[in-house]
Amino acid sequence: MRNKKIFIADDSAEIRDNLKKAIESLKGIQLVDQAESLKGIVNKISKTKPDIVVLDIEFKEGSSFDFVNKITELRPKPIIVILSFHTSYGLREKFFNAGADYYFNKATDFDKFLKFLKSIAT
Repeated sequence: MRNKKIFIADDSAEIRDNLKKAIESLKGIQLVDQAESLKGIVNKISKTKPDIVVLDIEFKEGSSFDFVNKITELRPKPIIVILSFHTSYGLREKFFNAGADYYFNKATDFDKFLKFLKSIAT
């Protein structure tokens, strides 16, 4: 069985580093690329063809919301995971309606997020 490929987009270098370390500790998951901004993100995802895309919501250039729709149009469609500090139920629903598959809070759901990745890898 091949490794599941994952792409991370978060404007925080610290968060990206923590995610990278966590992913490297998991069997069956491979980090294929990461982005610190939204610039060219759909093109990068299209080229790397990840199985899973992990997106923060807030970037210096704005929200990743508009990019969720674009990512859902890619084939094969990756699993879209929102990983954010935002906890608003309305915001979660907005992202789910746009095509996100999962939504985890960075502060309270990080262990759940890692369990999710483990379940996808096996």
